[in-house]
Amino acid sequence: MGTEKNNPRELSAEPSSAVPTPKVKKSDTTSKTFAILGIICGGIAFIYYPIYFGPVGLILGIIALRKGERQLGWNAIGLSIGGFLIGYILGFLVSINQP
Repeated sequence: MGTEKNNPRELSAEPSSAVPTPKVKKSDTTSKTFAILGIICGGIAFIYYPIYFGPVGLILGIIALRKGERQLGWNAIGLSIGGFLIGYILGFLVSINQP
């Protein structure tokens, strides 16, 4: 009658494993970094060296898209393509109007 053994897990003061703890993935911050750098390069391509910054932003946007950052990756790709095309056209128009 008095020979019952207590289970150590039942008397433990540790929290139960039923409550999940949020885990921060390192790739989430990395993919956002690639996407944000792609957006910055795409914005710079509008006014300064579109031939360089446009493709760099495009590549960074594709990398971010591959790593799982859907929205910002597509934004970087679109802004980079737009920055490349519009920056190239603006540069051409400015160079034609030079005396």
